[in-house]
Amino acid sequence: MTRWHTKQHVVCFILASSISLYLLTDAATVGASNQHLKTISSDEELSADSVADSSKVFAESAGTFNLSIIHFNDFHARFEPVGVQTSGRCRDDGDEDSCVGGFARLFTLASRLKEEYPNSLVLNAGDVFTGSLWFALFKWNVTSHFMNKIPQDATTVGNHEFDTQVSGLVEYLKLVNAPVVVANIDTSSEPELTPLIKKSTIVERGGKKIGIVGYVTRDYKNIANIGNLRILDEIASVNAEADRLVQEDKVDIVIVLSHAGVELDQVVAKASKHVSIVVGGHSHTFLYSGRPPCPFDKPKGPYPIVVRSSVDNRQVLVVQAAAYTRYLGLIHLQYNGQGNIVSWNGNPIFLDKHVQQDPAVVAELQPWKQAVDKVGKDVKGSSVVLLDASQGACYLGECNMGAMLLQAMIQEEINLRVRLDKATLWTYASVAIINSGGIRNSIPEGNITYEDILDVIPFEETYSTCELVGEALGWVLERSVADDNKNGPVQIAGVKATIDMALPSYERVSNIEVMCADCRVPRYQPLDPDRWYRIVVNDFTYNGGDGYTMIKKHSRNYEKGRSDKAIVMDYLRKFSPVSEAIPANFIRKNQKPKLMMMKYSVRIRNLN
Repeated sequence: MTRWHTKQHVVCFILASSISLYLLTDAATVGASNQHLKTISSDEELSADSVADSSKVFAESAGTFNLSIIHFNDFHARFEPVGVQTSGRCRDDGDEDSCVGGFARLFTLASRLKEEYPNSLVLNAGDVFTGSLWFALFKWNVTSHFMNKIPQDATTVGNHEFDTQVSGLVEYLKLVNAPVVVANIDTSSEPELTPLIKKSTIVERGGKKIGIVGYVTRDYKNIANIGNLRILDEIASVNAEADRLVQEDKVDIVIVLSHAGVELDQVVAKASKHVSIVVGGHSHTFLYSGRPPCPFDKPKGPYPIVVRSSVDNRQVLVVQAAAYTRYLGLIHLQYNGQGNIVSWNGNPIFLDKHVQQDPAVVAELQPWKQAVDKVGKDVKGSSVVLLDASQGACYLGECNMGAMLLQAMIQEEINLRVRLDKATLWTYASVAIINSGGIRNSIPEGNITYEDILDVIPFEETYSTCELVGEALGWVLERSVADDNKNGPVQIAGVKATIDMALPSYERVSNIEVMCADCRVPRYQPLDPDRWYRIVVNDFTYNGGDGYTMIKKHSRNYEKGRSDKAIVMDYLRKFSPVSEAIPANFIRKNQKPKLMMMKYSVRIRNLN
């Protein structure tokens, strides 16, 4: 199969010294303006030393203490460089303008910055599992091996660390060198985890004791395979552990390391006690002050976000550094004698060609890469359009990547219509549903390989069928557009409706029509709330993931289907080249711009 697209060389300039100095004031929120002290030219070979030199710490004065925090989050098995536009597998091997990130660059810069700034911490905010063929093949073995090379002072547990069940997380944590911190997790019913996770850890820098408290979102019960674990209240757990650190262990500084999303981090910061900064992950949020170094990365807020604690009136910083090894966060902090930040200086650093890949790490990755390439480079189909899941496209509405997956699901059911010996039945199921969070990457125009498919749907799922009562199908749509849904809409085929966002939540969907299955000419018909509709759905959504509990609760005649990857590969083999458009199944009224607190786009609220 041929690639139709013309390779585009996209250069994102690293603004290595695009760092802002903010002096804390009594204002609730500090402005996001930023002065660029120096711009590195596109043809300048910049070593990690130069990057480090671009942002100097403050001159210490009597009673002050300087600390640098180097942080990353949502690694998602991006061991190799990623595409500058898609953050998936870089298709232009060797093209330094099209490929960014990757573990070898992350290692180079994190190690060099740690060496450059002795009073520094390296923090990992979780979600190192899942997202590429590397993890599908090697699970926690490859992840622990390379993560242990980064000089981490603490890490926390992302929701995707549960993708191999609690048992897989246990095996991973047994191999991890860094302290693992989560203050709001009750492991009493999963005792194997108890010795592997701590509420906090203490490190010393420059004669100061620094307590690092971890926490995760309680939404893990909806989005992760946490077994019998209990996730406790975030604010109460963080404050209790911070108070213990200050009162009993006499720490000078308290830092929070989270996997909860930037919106919840602000809520926790506002209600926190003793906390100076929250270093987060989960929402893949790109925060940046000033002109970003890459046009494909649109900041969702300033770096850092600043909120005021309603408990002790201190100002608390919130930071996050995008995802997929595109950036490494770097913030320099100056504390006063009371453990409060009085000034700061920093921005995420873009890991493009100006950050060299460590040669020894590249060589060590090579045997693993050969095994990945042997499986991953097999071409399964092609597309003449960009199958787009970037910048939160599937979280904000219908997306053509979702549409392609849904068509593959429906095609599978067309093949299975022989299960029912009815002359008028054109498909076994006419409605397909998947959660947007299950769509992890875009695929550009050209050949589609097995590795590309794994990048998009990395979870080990099946597409299965059940009969869902019509009333519950309506509830699925209402849940999808409700204000309290923080986990994104579903992608759905075979249904049309009108959505009025001016109406209250759970009263917004009307004029629902469903594609008939038992009909010679497929057409949309009004939803009958008492009728049973056969649907095809992915495991996660069927089992109540993202809060769609009504599907399993109000369905019958569940039949387990085939692997999602096998179904998609069969579809691509038969129907390539695909040219999926964005569906127009939903008429939206009074639609307001809404960026949901999700993996690619986050609503930034003023919480001060």
